[in-house]
Amino acid sequence: MTKLKEVSILHINTADSWRGGEKQTFYLVYNLHKTGYSTYCVCRKNSPLHNCLLKNEVPHFPLKMRSEFDIPAAVRISRIAKDINAKILHMHTAHAHSLGYLSNFFYKVPVNIVARRVDYHIGRSFFSRIKYKYPQQFITVSDAIGDVLVSDGIPEEKIQTVYSGMNPVDYKNIKTDHLNNEFSNIPELKNKMKFINTAALTHQKDHETLLNAVSLLKKKFDNFILFIAGEGELHDKLLKQQEKLSLKDNVVFTGFRHDVLSLIKFSDIFVMSSRWEGLGTSIVDAMAMKKPIIATNTGGIPELIQNNYNGIVVTKENPEELSIAMHRLIMDKALQKKFSDNAYKKSGNFTIDNTVKGTIEVYKSLLEGKEK
Repeated sequence: MTKLKEVSILHINTADSWRGGEKQTFYLVYNLHKTGYSTYCVCRKNSPLHNCLLKNEVPHFPLKMRSEFDIPAAVRISRIAKDINAKILHMHTAHAHSLGYLSNFFYKVPVNIVARRVDYHIGRSFFSRIKYKYPQQFITVSDAIGDVLVSDGIPEEKIQTVYSGMNPVDYKNIKTDHLNNEFSNIPELKNKMKFINTAALTHQKDHETLLNAVSLLKKKFDNFILFIAGEGELHDKLLKQQEKLSLKDNVVFTGFRHDVLSLIKFSDIFVMSSRWEGLGTSIVDAMAMKKPIIATNTGGIPELIQNNYNGIVVTKENPEELSIAMHRLIMDKALQKKFSDNAYKKSGNFTIDNTVKGTIEVYKSLLEGKEK
């Protein structure tokens, strides 16, 4: 039987941003490479993932990938797969899924796997229906995503949940002193309850509901600040909403940050208002840093947050319920301590080591199936 470490594995990630999926792709390929697996990654040229792979000396192939129907890119991927004699093709984005499917017309890789990190339904176009039939396996980051795929007609046996994981090393020696200097213009910051939200400013993350909840909270308790760390297409709209609701003294938009973990450590309570969420790796970050958490009951979030055990789960798009949860935690220090302790305890289930082990088991199972 072929040993997995003798098999070439080719990953594809087409993203030009650095979000949870790219971080997870890097963690996986880096740890596979570090432990002796023959792993390679196709990535978008000059993307953050490209730079990260280059810096850490992980074998990779930077390409220009203009769209999911970029035939020249698919041909190049097929040539790479042939040159390295790839036996496993692992696709990490929706466009990677398309390009991987197309590349198989030029060079057939025996095992094809698609990572699924979002909990919305499969598209109804002819191309979507075809491309979702071809992989041997879908690796989902939560059971909730698997349930969506099953409801869309994907056989249950083709779906395996492998939770995204954090690297415990990332949470050591995190500095926050610079934040005291950066936010020194906020009066009495030391005495304020500090909320943190780390999410791109997009429709998915629903900052509109979060700002409305903050406006309601302010009527009951005013000595707090909410840091929103992220950038996105809704930036200007949210600034207008902030002004309309008179929240300039209570909400700080920090923009995109490289020190998100510092902001989480600096804050008291983590809050997530997403409309949908495959899992929510930023929640895992907060759990690992012993933060009490308030989050919406959507997608894979309830698999991370057990209501009234390690946080509060609220109905999505419900500012009243969210504001009540925020006020409840502000007023109950003992509850904050209970949630933070339990969050940290549960974060041990979501490590990158577990992610790598689970992924390797999927690889082995599929290769063994091919050899029978």
